[in-house]
Amino acid sequence: MKRYHLRRSDKEWNDHDEIEQVLASVRIMTVACCLENEPYLFTVDFAWEPQARQLWFHCAAEGRKMDIIKANPRVCVTVVEDRGYVEGECDHAYRSLILEGQAHIVTDLAEKRRGLELLVRKHERQPETVLGRLAGDEEAVRNVAIVRITVDAMSGKQGPKEKQ
Repeated sequence: MKRYHLRRSDKEWNDHDEIEQVLASVRIMTVACCLENEPYLFTVDFAWEPQARQLWFHCAAEGRKMDIIKANPRVCVTVVEDRGYVEGECDHAYRSLILEGQAHIVTDLAEKRRGLELLVRKHERQPETVLGRLAGDEEAVRNVAIVRITVDAMSGKQGPKEKQ
């Protein structure tokens, strides 16, 4: 597929450290997928694994998103850091990322645990408590779906800075 360049180069955002910080702090991503020319979007919480360039999320093991991912694993993800409305400018401060890649439904139990650990460590205030509960509940780990997205392209865009 043809890659597009950012039309407004003044809005391009490519500071690696800032991008990593946003992926570590933003909790929600929206995933776009498509099956038989019918687009579908869903929003999930996620964890980012920078060394592997992978996004992880969990969901129910059955349903529309799982059916689509099984049939067409190519996805496009957006992550947005909302920095607030810029009063008096009719504008909104933000930083956003578009990530493209392949979704993989994880079936290996050890890898599922790894994905769950990444998610719990990102989202829970007391991750050890939750991880302790999960450690002894193999059935719960088996029953949850874990999806790993391997990112092969990423681009960033930012709006104006917040007004002081």
